[in-house]
Amino acid sequence: MDERDSQFIHGGIFFVYEKIFHVVQGAFSLCAAYVTYGENKKMWTAHMTNFAVEKEYFHG
Repeated sequence: MDERDSQFIHGGIFFVYEKIFHVVQGAFSLCAAYVTYGENKKMWTAHMTNFAVEKEYFHG
């Protein structure tokens, strides 16, 4: 096993790690986006509920 082989193996390992890192990073981004979406949806729902309640209460 000469220098070139070990470089090739290191390059391969690095490449695989890089791919895994990108996949994990992508998954984290998706999770973060989903959580943000969930929070916004909850806030929006609460806001709309308050709005509906206020509308009923004041203009009912």
